[in-house]
Amino acid sequence: AMQQQAADTGHNVQDIGVYLQPIENGRAAHLEFSIPYCPDDTEECARVRELHRSAGEKMYSLGAVFTRAYGDWARMVCGRNAVQHSTAKMIKEIIDKNNIMNPGKLGL
Repeated sequence: AMQQQAADTGHNVQDIGVYLQPIENGRAAHLEFSIPYCPDDTEECARVRELHRSAGEKMYSLGAVFTRAYGDWARMVCGRNAVQHSTAKMIKEIIDKNNIMNPGKLGL
Protein backbone atom coordinates (compact mmCIF):
# COMPACT_ATOMS: atom_id res chain seq x y z
CA ALA A 1 0.00 0.00 0.00
CA MET A 2 2.83 2.43 0.85
CA GLN A 3 4.66 1.65 -2.38
CA GLN A 4 1.53 2.30 -4.45
CA GLN A 5 0.75 5.55 -2.64
CA ALA A 6 4.39 6.66 -2.99
CA ALA A 7 4.39 5.96 -6.71
CA ASP A 8 1.05 7.78 -7.11
CA THR A 9 2.48 10.91 -5.43
CA GLY A 10 5.72 10.97 -7.44
CA HIS A 11 8.15 9.44 -4.96
CA ASN A 12 10.93 7.01 -5.76
CA VAL A 13 9.76 3.90 -3.92
CA GLN A 14 13.34 2.67 -3.59
CA ASP A 15 14.23 5.72 -1.45
CA ILE A 16 11.67 4.97 1.26
CA GLY A 17 13.07 3.22 4.31
CA VAL A 18 11.00 0.61 6.13
CA TYR A 19 11.23 -0.40 9.79
CA LEU A 20 9.15 -3.41 10.82
CA GLN A 21 9.18 -4.76 14.38
CA PRO A 22 7.02 -7.75 15.28
CA ILE A 23 5.40 -7.38 18.72
CA GLU A 24 3.13 -9.45 20.98
CA ASN A 25 4.80 -12.71 19.97
CA GLY A 26 4.30 -11.90 16.31
CA ARG A 27 0.55 -11.23 16.67
CA ALA A 28 1.03 -7.58 15.69
CA ALA A 29 3.78 -5.37 14.31
CA HIS A 30 5.08 -1.83 14.62
CA LEU A 31 5.69 -0.33 11.18
CA GLU A 32 7.42 2.93 10.26
CA PHE A 33 8.49 4.51 6.98
CA SER A 34 11.32 7.00 6.46
CA ILE A 35 10.70 9.33 3.54
CA PRO A 36 13.70 11.47 2.61
CA TYR A 37 12.98 14.96 1.31
CA CYS A 38 14.53 18.42 1.04
CA PRO A 39 12.77 20.76 3.49
CA ASP A 40 13.70 23.77 1.33
CA ASP A 41 11.87 22.38 -1.72
CA THR A 42 8.22 23.49 -1.38
CA GLU A 43 7.00 21.17 -4.14
CA GLU A 44 8.71 18.18 -2.57
CA CYS A 45 7.28 19.10 0.85
CA ALA A 46 3.80 19.22 -0.67
CA ARG A 47 4.32 15.76 -2.21
CA VAL A 48 5.45 14.37 1.16
CA ARG A 49 2.39 15.87 2.89
CA GLU A 50 0.14 14.31 0.24
CA LEU A 51 1.89 10.94 0.63
CA HIS A 52 1.51 11.16 4.43
CA ARG A 53 -2.21 11.84 4.05
CA SER A 54 -3.00 9.35 1.28
CA ALA A 55 -0.87 6.52 2.70
CA GLY A 56 -2.38 7.05 6.14
CA GLU A 57 -5.90 6.89 4.71
CA LYS A 58 -5.10 3.75 2.73
CA MET A 59 -3.39 1.94 5.60
CA TYR A 60 -6.16 2.89 8.04
CA SER A 61 -8.74 1.50 5.61
CA LEU A 62 -6.72 -1.75 5.52
CA GLY A 63 -6.87 -2.06 9.33
CA ALA A 64 -3.80 -0.18 10.55
CA VAL A 65 -3.94 1.17 14.11
CA PHE A 66 -2.38 4.57 14.78
CA THR A 67 -1.41 4.53 18.45
CA ARG A 68 0.15 8.01 18.37
CA ALA A 69 -1.91 9.80 15.76
CA TYR A 70 -1.15 13.49 15.20
CA GLY A 71 -2.24 16.05 12.62
CA ASP A 72 -4.13 14.57 9.68
CA TRP A 73 -3.94 11.09 11.17
CA ALA A 74 -5.47 12.23 14.46
CA ARG A 75 -8.39 13.84 12.63
CA MET A 76 -8.82 10.68 10.56
CA VAL A 77 -8.70 8.29 13.53
CA CYS A 78 -10.76 10.38 15.95
CA GLY A 79 -13.32 11.22 13.29
CA ARG A 80 -13.96 7.54 12.57
CA ASN A 81 -13.54 5.99 16.00
CA ALA A 82 -15.63 7.82 18.57
CA VAL A 83 -14.83 5.30 21.32
CA GLN A 84 -11.06 5.75 20.90
CA HIS A 85 -11.45 9.52 20.84
CA SER A 86 -13.66 9.68 23.94
CA THR A 87 -11.33 7.30 25.79
CA ALA A 88 -8.32 9.46 24.93
CA LYS A 89 -10.18 12.56 26.13
CA MET A 90 -11.17 10.82 29.38
CA ILE A 91 -7.58 9.71 30.06
CA LYS A 92 -6.28 13.20 29.30
CA GLU A 93 -8.81 14.76 31.70
CA ILE A 94 -7.66 12.37 34.44
CA ILE A 95 -3.93 12.99 34.06
CA ASP A 96 -4.10 16.64 32.96
CA LYS A 97 -6.78 18.25 35.11
CA ASN A 98 -5.58 21.78 34.23
CA ASN A 99 -5.41 21.05 30.46
CA ILE A 100 -1.84 22.31 30.13
CA MET A 101 -0.37 19.41 28.13
CA ASN A 102 -1.02 19.98 24.41
CA PRO A 103 -4.42 21.64 24.80
CA GLY A 104 -6.69 20.97 21.84
CA LYS A 105 -4.40 18.29 20.37
CA LEU A 106 -6.65 15.24 20.39
CA GLY A 107 -7.40 15.43 16.69
CA LEU A 108 -10.74 17.20 16.58
